[in-house]
Amino acid sequence: MIKLDGLARAQAQLDDLDERIQRIRSDLERVTTRLRETPAGGGYGSAIDGKIATLLDAEAEWIARRAELEGEVQRWYAKITLLPEPYSSLMVKRYVLGLPWAEVARRMGYCEDYCYELHRAAREKLGVPANSPAHPSC
Repeated sequence: MIKLDGLARAQAQLDDLDERIQRIRSDLERVTTRLRETPAGGGYGSAIDGKIATLLDAEAEWIARRAELEGEVQRWYAKITLLPEPYSSLMVKRYVLGLPWAEVARRMGYCEDYCYELHRAAREKLGVPANSPAHPSC
């Protein structure tokens, strides 16, 4: 399960999986094109079959992992968006968009120290323990 602190990383993983799935589909298209261009009995059948099977297995694995990650990201996003303002905005900026604290504070029009206070309160509302009493390091 993804922890709140890993939400931005999970979104980056989703993007990476999308790219990998696209590359696999492109590889599969190239292989099938080569198959059509190869004369029957060219001697490549079992090697190509093995590559196709490997690509299809990888695609299925990455699609399943992507669906799992997407579900976890959506569950956190739903929890965060149910928070009252300004907690919701702060948590979206920090965890969904992955902004550094200085940018979160600038966009919200607050000083960083006040953002840290809001952050601690928002984590409490979500039932997520704070990382440290002095400064959130996530």
